Amino acid sequence: MRNWPRVGLSAGSRRGIDRAKFVESFDAKFPYDDEEAATALIHQGWAISPNAAFCVLEEICRLPRGAAVDTGAQHSLAAQWAASGQHPLMSAVLRCAAALIDSTPLSSQDAVGIMRDVSAYSGQYAALNIAYFSGDCSTPEGDGALEQASIEIRKQWETLESN
Repeated sequence: MRNWPRVGLSAGSRRGIDRAKFVESFDAKFPYDDEEAATALIHQGWAISPNAAFCVLEEICRLPRGAAVDTGAQHSLAAQWAASGQHPLMSAVLRCAAALIDSTPLSSQDAVGIMRDVSAYSGQYAALNIAYFSGDCSTPEGDGALEQASIEIRKQWETLESN
């Protein structure tokens, strides 16, 4: 099905509301051709939270429908994103981002493995989205494995958030 939302942000806390407003400011309208504005969003994302930072990366590597951006520019923005912060998931999620940018999906098994790694960091919905969408869903088995892992991880996080 592959219809998960582009970003996942909890609006339960004051900080969550700030993250949601932040993502809303560039969702489906990232300034790919404005280096100064893109850099500002990258830095702002890292300053807000890891999930906000991964939301920026998700927007860099998952273009909105109809957007035409050179893959070289996307790779450059992803490299700038990586140089601007640190997170234990960075290397794995950047691998997924590169697969999305280059339209060369990871095997569903590799993507599910990365999704399982992301699951250890509760609430990193944008990182989970990047891993999910990087996987090869061209077979029913691959699509099913990706979908099942995403559902399980989201339920796990929702359970943690409700406790």
